[in-house]
Amino acid sequence: MVKNEIISPRIIFFRIFNKNFTILASFQRAKGFFFLVTFSRKDYWSLLTGN
Repeated sequence: MVKNEIISPRIIFFRIFNKNFTILASFQRAKGFFFLVTFSRKDYWSLLTGN
């Protein structure tokens, strides 16, 4: 019983953490993909670097 009391809050915490982490990771991945697409455009890159 003592082991279950120690483990179960941890499992609940990791479930909440994993749910939030996957949302955050997918958002970061989408943002990274957006930046990759914009930076790969030559006109935007030349505008940024000033060449």
